[in-house]
Amino acid sequence: SCDSLDKPHWHLKASKIYVLATGKYLKGVLNENTH
Repeated sequence: SCDSLDKPHWHLKASKIYVLATGKYLKGVLNENTH
């Protein structure tokens, strides 16, 4: 069905958001450690 075709695309979007969120989180942790 169309559902299976949409899933990989959604997964790419989700992983992109995950990477961005992780980067922001790590930046915040690094900033806290330097202060």
